[in-house]
Amino acid sequence: MAALIQKPLDNVLETTEEPIRTSIVNAAEARFAEYGYTKTTLNEIAAEAGMSAANLYRFFENKLDIAAAVARRLLARREAALHAALQGEQAAALQLQAYILTALRFDRELEAGAPHLAKMLEKLIEERKELAVAQRKARQELLTRLVQSGIKNGEFAPGDAAQIAQTLRAALILFETPTLHRQYPQAEIERLAQQVVTVLLQGLWMEKA
Repeated sequence: MAALIQKPLDNVLETTEEPIRTSIVNAAEARFAEYGYTKTTLNEIAAEAGMSAANLYRFFENKLDIAAAVARRLLARREAALHAALQGEQAAALQLQAYILTALRFDRELEAGAPHLAKMLEKLIEERKELAVAQRKARQELLTRLVQSGIKNGEFAPGDAAQIAQTLRAALILFETPTLHRQYPQAEIERLAQQVVTVLLQGLWMEKA
């Protein structure tokens, strides 16, 4: 599996959940990755975690709740990769390009290295409102900070950073939605992403006139 998604333990989960719950999520992720959600049973997850199936219900209501925990872990990894891409003193323009290319590459690497997990994640984001809301909130916060940095450094025209970030999210929806961007070869979608970012940055600069 590619480097961005090769993390057997997730730091966010480890700091907020007891070891047994984490071991269940680890086991479920491994089973879902290899066999998919539909073909994985609770008995198999329990066996992988070294416990009885009855014990699973002490921590999760059902298999769907376990899958949601795996999905939250994958989203946490994705957002961590985006945070890492925006670290450092690079210009906001370069950060915006790094943001969208990192999002694209994470999705492509997940789909190539663990297609069952990628498919499950997409389905859960569609069906579990709280996952979609959490993802949108995390993206909004990241882009807002990016825009605030650009305004502070004089790269972008002054304005409502949160509103500008929301507009950027809408403009970049193609590159943040696997069902849409997988229609393009990777080289082509990355080239298109860079072109779109260039146009967006020109708009942010033009507001200064």
